Amino acid sequence: MLNISPLFDGSIPEAQQKVCLEAGKWLTRNGEAIYGVNAPSVEGLITSPCGRFSVKGNNIYCYLHIWPDDGSVVIGGIKETIKEVYVLSTRQTLKFRQSGNQLVVQNLPEEMPDKYCAVLLIKKA
Repeated sequence: MLNISPLFDGSIPEAQQKVCLEAGKWLTRNGEAIYGVNAPSVEGLITSPCGRFSVKGNNIYCYLHIWPDDGSVVIGGIKETIKEVYVLSTRQTLKFRQSGNQLVVQNLPEEMPDKYCAVLLIKKA
């Protein structure tokens, strides 16, 4: 939620404009992970201590608010075979391995590619 409070003349303070512009840039890079997605069903619950998830078609979107220091993230509850994982905003392909219902995504960039939240796109086979 954005806290926008126009002044008496209808103008929006510069600091608030900056927040809106940053949100717009993030949506330009990651909007696919926002529009038309659904939460995973209880039966197909996906978990990770680093983020939250949504699904759309054969895609799982992992929203990372905490960037892992060791360059990898473990995601549980993935029952389907995964064919590809990449950082949505940069399209950087990531290495991964599956073991049971766990997906281990490796070789994440050293720094989070987006300021507040990075999105991993996990494509089911």
